[in-house]
Amino acid sequence: MKPDYRKIFIIVLVSFALGFIYNFLSQNGISIIRQETEIIYDETINYDGNKDDIKINEIRALNTAQVYEIFTNKEAVFVDARDSWDFSDGHIPGAVNIPEYKFTPDDPNIKYLDKNRKIIVYCEGDQCEVSQRLAVELQKLGYKKVWIYFGGWKEWFENNLPAEKL
Repeated sequence: MKPDYRKIFIIVLVSFALGFIYNFLSQNGISIIRQETEIIYDETINYDGNKDDIKINEIRALNTAQVYEIFTNKEAVFVDARDSWDFSDGHIPGAVNIPEYKFTPDDPNIKYLDKNRKIIVYCEGDQCEVSQRLAVELQKLGYKKVWIYFGGWKEWFENNLPAEKL
């Protein structure tokens, strides 16, 4: 029996159209046009969160020394954007786990975040963009004092800094 390429083409075309429509209508849809995130390496860490100072898709990045200083002074909430199984293997003490891949605005862990407090989002390390995407989502919800820790869990762990496991 010879395959009917016309039917196959129609099925693929309808599937593509339905997927595109679903993605367009979904609140968690993937943007068709990629929006670049501007990373600002923040030397001061004293950003006060004024609305005019920072835009959506503009993220301030911190290094390990800055993050450790903030951690020891308890100046911020740490948000681990990795999967829950990675989080349970080890994370920065006191961090809240909000996996980026399943983030929704009504995520129950959002209730732990104060819009007036500094938030540092991290993931696995410098090649991981998950923290950037989650930071942008938090900005869209009105959180203005958001930074990312590029070194992430990898640098934190390699520097033998305090860690927690579940």
